[in-house]
Formats: sequence, C-alpha cells, structure tokens
Amino acid sequence: MSNHDGGYIANYVLLKCKENGFFENKDDNYIAEFLVQIASYLERRCDCNAAEVLEDLDREYGICTNCSERKSNLDEDGHCEECSKYYN
Repeated sequence: MSNHDGGYIANYVLLKCKENGFFENKDDNYIAEFLVQIASYLERRCDCNAAEVLEDLDREYGICTNCSERKSNLDEDGHCEECSKYYN
C-alpha cells in the first residue's frame, strides 16, 4: 500500500517551491537531480509513489514517470522508451 497522502503533500511542497522561485537561477539538470533524489528517498523510506511526488514536474524536467530517471525520449504518457515497452 502506497503512502498517497505523503506523495501528494511532497508534490504540493515542490510545486510551491517552484512557484515561489526556489528553482530560479538553477540549471535544469541540477533541478532534475534534486527532484529525483527527493522522490527516490520518499519512495524508499516513506512508501510514497514517485510519480505522485513528481506530478506536474516530471515532464518539464524530462523525468520518466515510471523509473524516475532523466531521459530525453519521453512518450505522451511521460514514460521513457524502455519503460513504455512495458505499458504499450
């Protein structure tokens, strides 16, 4: 059972950080790595769903909604080429 509330709360905090300029003047690679680290930690330690944590941020920074890795070839569902093979 996933900690959905925790994932959505974390997503809200990350979106508010972005909205309030916390990510300004930062390189997209830096931001993407930061987001992946947060999502991975919450997934491992708090049983949160990484896709919920990264919702509305994943595509903007090229992060696969399934494997949470930064990829340049995301499909319309936000999956990288490798992960889309499992979903299509």
